[in-house]
Amino acid sequence: MSLAEKRLFLLDMDGTIYLSETLFDGTLDFLRYVRAIGGRYLFLTNNSSRGTDAYIAKMARLGIEAFPALACNVIAGIGAITAVIAAFMATQQNDIKRVLAYSTLSQLGYMVMALGLLAGEAAMFHLFTHAWFKALLFLGAGAIIFACHHEQDIWKMGGIMKRMKLTSLTFIIATMALIAIPFTSGFFSKEAILEAALRKNPVFFWIGAGVALLTTFYMMRVIFVVFFGKSRSHSSEHASEVGGLMLVPLLILAVMALISGYGFIADRLVPFNGFVSESFHMGMPFYVSMGALVLGILLAAAFYAGSPASDKLSGNAVSRSFRSDLMPAGDNRMSVRKHGG
Repeated sequence: MSLAEKRLFLLDMDGTIYLSETLFDGTLDFLRYVRAIGGRYLFLTNNSSRGTDAYIAKMARLGIEAFPALACNVIAGIGAITAVIAAFMATQQNDIKRVLAYSTLSQLGYMVMALGLLAGEAAMFHLFTHAWFKALLFLGAGAIIFACHHEQDIWKMGGIMKRMKLTSLTFIIATMALIAIPFTSGFFSKEAILEAALRKNPVFFWIGAGVALLTTFYMMRVIFVVFFGKSRSHSSEHASEVGGLMLVPLLILAVMALISGYGFIADRLVPFNGFVSESFHMGMPFYVSMGALVLGILLAAAFYAGSPASDKLSGNAVSRSFRSDLMPAGDNRMSVRKHGG
């Protein structure tokens, strides 16, 4: 690899980004991002007034050289670790909002991993689709908590589908997008990341596939426990559908969770063009992600279908490691009320 190819970019003191004249995979993504944020960039050639070698030597003395292989692997590694740990933590939460909070951290790790793999547009695409279905999940969780008289523990819910049909439907649609059911918005953006990972570094591809499995598992855990089976408390037994003021936003977001991955929506709403919303193919990433999807559903069904009274996986060492019960048995609502919140 030549000296110029070893350096992805050099950042001058005035903020201008200088690139070697050699184009490589990921360069155009990077330039679109620089342009989108109003940055400046110039290509360096041997005929440049600054001179490629002289300028690189100058930057070396200043200590601000950029080595893409190391830097990008570090970024991708941090994202992958975040995605895995947060996904494991989501599998062990009983507060419905905490499940979604750790899920958000995990998906952000997914996006950072994609950035480290120089798949910036795939990362931004996933950020865009994720905004719709994760907003729907949080709003749906809020509607369920409201209907259950401010109960947040999923093990004190159950049978919500019978009492809140439209809210339940929108929550399930958002879950379908998050776990990447084919042809939902999340399917296209997740496939874009997995395809980039397989092309750039297969290790990160398999990590991404594992995170996809965990995502399916913890979200189907919520679906089985909250929406199906018998009611486990008086509050869930007397839950009723929320009013139009809460329901209309849920329905709008549900539509976007389904269609926001398609070009006629994405290419008009995202900061720059180039998303490959529908250009997936039936290759290895697709088959592996479908395998992770099916396995995650089957595992969740094995442990949580049939209205279990408690979590069969609670109490073991792994569960204790990944739980984040910051409050004892009550929950943080009691603390808020006590202090006049």
